Amino acid sequence: ELIQKEDTWALRQKAMWPDKDISFVQLPGDETALHFGLFVTTESNSKLLVSCLSLFSSDADLQLRKFATLPSQQQQGWGSKLLRHVLKEASLLAKERPIVLNARQEKEAFYASFGFQREGKPFEKNDRFYVRMQWH
Repeated sequence: ELIQKEDTWALRQKAMWPDKDISFVQLPGDETALHFGLFVTTESNSKLLVSCLSLFSSDADLQLRKFATLPSQQQQGWGSKLLRHVLKEASLLAKERPIVLNARQEKEAFYASFGFQREGKPFEKNDRFYVRMQWH
């Protein structure tokens, strides 16, 4: 479901940058991006946000950013389910624009399994290597 930008921040930090301050995962453009969240119902019957993904739109492209799943919930298919949903939504909004992302290099095969292809050479940012990928 669609969620607020503030709902993504704690999950982004915990899953992606646990050693950084929460302000590190707050992005310029968060206020206009679409933020998607996947919730599961816990044993106590409350909703738990387990995965989130943000979609940033520009004239040039649609960019998927800050795809995060709680470490305790990874390898259970939640992120894949969310990514499939967001790609379906993004394809409706794309209007001839490419859908792109910057993947951590070690996650390239994961995104390739959804139809993303590498564009260009890996690059370094914040002491990590990334690859630019486009959905085909």
